[in-house]
Amino acid sequence: MTRSQLVRNLAELAFAPLVASRARGLVWVADGEAAFTLAAPGIDADAIVRVTVDDAGDVRSARSPDRPREHGRAGYLHEPYRLEFDRHERLASSVRIPLGASGTFETADGDWPYWRFEVLDAG
Repeated sequence: MTRSQLVRNLAELAFAPLVASRARGLVWVADGEAAFTLAAPGIDADAIVRVTVDDAGDVRSARSPDRPREHGRAGYLHEPYRLEFDRHERLASSVRIPLGASGTFETADGDWPYWRFEVLDAG
C-alpha cells in the first residue's frame, strides 16, 4: 500500500513543481537529456518514477515499473503504471502545470485506463 501511494504521489508531482523542488528526501537523477528519475529511498527504495520532459521543460509523462494495486483476496498485483500530461499553462506564480492528465496501468491483458484529470480553472 505504501509503494502504491508513493508512486502515485511521485508521478503527480507535475501538478506541484514547487513542492517537488523543495521536498526533502526526494532523490532526482538525470536519465538522458529529456528525463529524470525520482525516488524516495527513505520510504521505499523500490518506488521509482521516470519522468520525461519536452523541449519547453514541461512534464509529458511519468512511469513506474511497479505500482501495486489491490486484487481481491489474491493480494496485490505489481504492474507498470504511467501518467501522461498535456495542455500545460503558466500560472500567475509563473509556474507551468499540466491542465490534463491520464493514468494507466499496463496490465498483462493490455492497457487499463485508470483515471483522467482535467483542470477547469488554473486561476
